[in-house]
Amino acid sequence: MLIKRDDLNMEEIEIWEGLLKWCFSQQNVINDPTKWSRDDITNIEKSLHRSIPLIRFYDINP
Repeated sequence: MLIKRDDLNMEEIEIWEGLLKWCFSQQNVINDPTKWSRDDITNIEKSLHRSIPLIRFYDINP
């Protein structure tokens, strides 16, 4: 619900990074994709599936 809000006063990249940290801690994985198993990837995908459309990637500088 929080990431749906427009008044968070946070940069979009901060929201994305926070979402990733939350997901990794929920899945008990480290932030190193080279060490992820196939199951880890599937679980991360399931965790982020509903949240990704809420991130405004076009507001994040490359």
